[in-house]
Amino acid sequence: MLGMNGHKLDEAPLAAGVAKSYEIVPAQIEHVYELAETMREADRKEIADLGIGVKKALYRAFRNSILCRVALVDARVAAMWGLAVGLRDGVSPLSDLGVPWLHTSAAVEALPIAFMREAKSELAAMKALRPRLESFVAADYAQAVKFLRILGFTVEKPEPVGLDKAMFSRFHMGFDS
Repeated sequence: MLGMNGHKLDEAPLAAGVAKSYEIVPAQIEHVYELAETMREADRKEIADLGIGVKKALYRAFRNSILCRVALVDARVAAMWGLAVGLRDGVSPLSDLGVPWLHTSAAVEALPIAFMREAKSELAAMKALRPRLESFVAADYAQAVKFLRILGFTVEKPEPVGLDKAMFSRFHMGFDS
């Protein structure tokens, strides 16, 4: 059976607490509100370190993205991601630069292999839309930094960002240097 966007629904072993299925769907505003309530603490901290509220950050990313999708695990929002083109200076619908973003709830941990497979597929879709991808990740969010490196991003050394000088690392793909 196929979910929206043509992605196959995966079946996992039927054990207690293990997800039975997932699907990838276009993001809707109600997904923003659900994820704002269920977001993993590390993702929540990353947003807070930028001085933005979780709901506001998700909404801004959702509204400024040319690609915005959600992974539902057993009908719960497990992850929401996109490719923004209007969140900061130098990035516009006319530029060749996109700002990838991803935020997750604990439900994403139910299907780690499927999540990695889908991440690679979604990254390919992003690269087809924008040849250069660039954003920032909280330097102390080790799980996210590792995930980005597995996907093939270059992750640079941490630098202080914002009023509170939280440490973030630029990550990128498609740049000569």
